[in-house]
Amino acid sequence: MGYRIPVTLGNIEPLAYKPYKPGKIALVCEGGGQRGIFTAGVLDEFQRAGFNPFDLYIGTSAGAQNLSAFVCGQPGYARRVITRYTTSPHFFNPLRFVRGGHLIDLDWLVEETSKNMPLAMDTAEKLLLEGREFLMCACRSDDYTANYFAPTRENWLPVIKASSAIPGFYRMGVELDGVSYQDGGISDAIPVEGGLSPWRGHDRGDPHRAVRHVLHPAVDEAHGAVAERK
Repeated sequence: MGYRIPVTLGNIEPLAYKPYKPGKIALVCEGGGQRGIFTAGVLDEFQRAGFNPFDLYIGTSAGAQNLSAFVCGQPGYARRVITRYTTSPHFFNPLRFVRGGHLIDLDWLVEETSKNMPLAMDTAEKLLLEGREFLMCACRSDDYTANYFAPTRENWLPVIKASSAIPGFYRMGVELDGVSYQDGGISDAIPVEGGLSPWRGHDRGDPHRAVRHVLHPAVDEAHGAVAERK
């Protein structure tokens, strides 16, 4: 025998369609060297479709390179860097490595790409002025902690190089503000950890300052929602 349920506003309200309204959204891109070409393809499709609802971009190593092309609005950029430049013997050279040099020459890579394929910094600056934020992760050489940089026109390429400086393969670290840094993948290969860290550290008024363990509002809201459900 069934139950009779009166059709009242109180009974049918839970069945009403309520559109999903997301909070802040972060786009996190991992490192991985030439495997980053998969991420490059995904981001190229995002750009082709005009899909960019993100408030925060965080990248490590190849992820930082891919996101640089994304925020600069340059589809195909990261793919060309990977297929044309990182396959060159000027960049990857085992013989040079056994003779005491770098296995991967980041100096050559940054110099050649900035000369032949400069990043569209003006486009990135306009995007970031909308209130969005871009962070690149690099690892301190002294204590191996993850640090997150908000790149500017002046330090963008050095920060990319620091985030990509694989120990041993690129024999010396990259110095930023008197501190040596190496590949961010050492301490935070998939840089969600920094966003979920319980310590706020990012000062929007000083974009040159490296910070440890950034807690961005976009991730803060998501983390709080998960905690409430528990």
